[in-house]
Amino acid sequence: MGAELGYRMHLLDIGGGFPGTEDARAQFEEIAAVINSALDTYFPEGCGVEIIARPGRYYVTSAFTLAASITAKEEIPMEQPGSDGPLVYHLSDGIYGAFSCVLFDSPCPKPLLHKKPCPDHLLCSSLRGPPGLPEDRIADSVELPELQDGDWLIFQDMGAYSIAVPSLLGGCPQPQVTYAMSRLAW
Repeated sequence: MGAELGYRMHLLDIGGGFPGTEDARAQFEEIAAVINSALDTYFPEGCGVEIIARPGRYYVTSAFTLAASITAKEEIPMEQPGSDGPLVYHLSDGIYGAFSCVLFDSPCPKPLLHKKPCPDHLLCSSLRGPPGLPEDRIADSVELPELQDGDWLIFQDMGAYSIAVPSLLGGCPQPQVTYAMSRLAW
């Protein structure tokens, strides 16, 4: 289409945002197959067009797991305007830290617990950043058991657009990073 209008293309940027979680690896391979087929058809080797991509998310999504502790718990009456559930948990980190990915383009990953909860005891809960910042909404309508201050939640696949862009807004310190690796990965 561009060539028909007299435009001579020199560079094609196919972008990024490719999925990088373990459960999306097959999906990535399907995406790559479609892209490669289209490139072979419309931009064959030697056509003079340089092709670039930005697969950063693909490489770093699974790069780290975040552990955040519950620092406060609020019980909100369901009849209160804006209530998302009976429990609001404030975490040790929020959207001005490692959960900044929620601001940009990603829903909050589902939190994992140390022990598998009984499905009969799950409550609709909301996750927030540190107390005092009402706009620090990490996730709403999360099914969790009743938790206490000091309990920990684990969030996998937090490598893309998370701690790379922390802020000191609201007086929130940058998250502490502790490096660890499984024996299998080592």
